[in-house]
Amino acid sequence: MSIKSVTVSAAEISTLGSGGMIQKAVFPKNMTELVSLQRTYSVSNRLYIAGGLSNTLVLGTGERDVVIFSDGFKGIRVRDDIVSVLAGEKMTHVAEVARICGLSGLEDLCAIPGTIGGAVSGNAGCMDSSISDVVESVKLFHLDDGQTEILSAEEIAFRYRYSNLRKNVDFITEVSLRLIADDSAKIAARMSKVRNKRKETIPLQRSLGSVFKRIEGVSCGYYLDVAGYKGKNVGGMQVSEKHAGIIVNTGGGTPEEYLELMTDCEKIIQKTVGKKPEREVIVLGGDL
Repeated sequence: MSIKSVTVSAAEISTLGSGGMIQKAVFPKNMTELVSLQRTYSVSNRLYIAGGLSNTLVLGTGERDVVIFSDGFKGIRVRDDIVSVLAGEKMTHVAEVARICGLSGLEDLCAIPGTIGGAVSGNAGCMDSSISDVVESVKLFHLDDGQTEILSAEEIAFRYRYSNLRKNVDFITEVSLRLIADDSAKIAARMSKVRNKRKETIPLQRSLGSVFKRIEGVSCGYYLDVAGYKGKNVGGMQVSEKHAGIIVNTGGGTPEEYLELMTDCEKIIQKTVGKKPEREVIVLGGDL
């Protein structure tokens, strides 16, 4: 079975509502299609792995660039306290399924946008919790040699917003989570508190979430706030007035404007802290 690429606009997929054209996008839905993809495109193309573009800024890609989306991998299995999730499932949906099954551990992560595969790859977190807190194991497909592998959480060497999975090589197909049995109503109450707190602190406008990783435990938004950068804008992109660590699309913003504003913020933080912040947002395309 062969799998074909299509041309899509990142603006139609990205949570930012902005982005360039992806000349070759591929949406495998199962292992058969993933194997076909690897055999078809791995030799003469540059492969990039994407989830739902919830933390990826797409400037535009060329003819040799193949962007592989994992959100076609759907499915959740629950057995006792283990929840096995295919990579394309949204974190919000996984958390809701866990609640229905009376399994606790995902409450703090229940409002994170994006897919479970993307969350594990970057060890996403919220409210002082990270997805690595509940990961039991991860199934991988290697885009370089076509082999499969299962790694334990210990082997992935998680730390703050980091995993040792190889970028654009180790394609996550499935994640196993170990959760804890609890009353569904109590889980729902905790999830409601998390969602309400996020509404108070996270802007409603379209964005890619936190732009930078924390520096020694301090949010980069704090340094931008102190520097008076809240509300700073380049065209339609703006440092959120609600949370300075997030750049929002106020309407019609371009990916180039986002990149320019992000670069300006980097310079401000580096001048304040003495070190360049590390980006959470991934830039795809251009010369970067």
